[in-house]
Amino acid sequence: MTINQLLNLSSPLVTLLFGILSIISPSFVAKLLHLSVLDGRGSVELRVGFGGLFIGLALITMIDRDPAMFKMLAAGWFGSAAARVIGIIVDRPPLTVDLVATLIAEIAFGVLSLV
Repeated sequence: MTINQLLNLSSPLVTLLFGILSIISPSFVAKLLHLSVLDGRGSVELRVGFGGLFIGLALITMIDRDPAMFKMLAAGWFGSAAARVIGIIVDRPPLTVDLVATLIAEIAFGVLSLV
């Protein structure tokens, strides 16, 4: 396996790991993302939206290895980064290290999906 292939697989691997973490510990992920889970239904929705969806996208990308799948994953990461920039402009949250680091990570994983 070449270095480019390893770098390329890092994006779906991180997506997969985040999805698994969301399934296993939705309360931890909610705190990490500054979200409130009000009840059991909220935990289910977090598991679905950040767990099941991320796991499904990552697995199909890793199994199929079709360049179109990697582009789709990149689009998801770049879309997340764009939404974060819009949120920063509109909502004006404090520019904390973790907020900026998350933006940088989203862009990096988008780029790595295209390597």
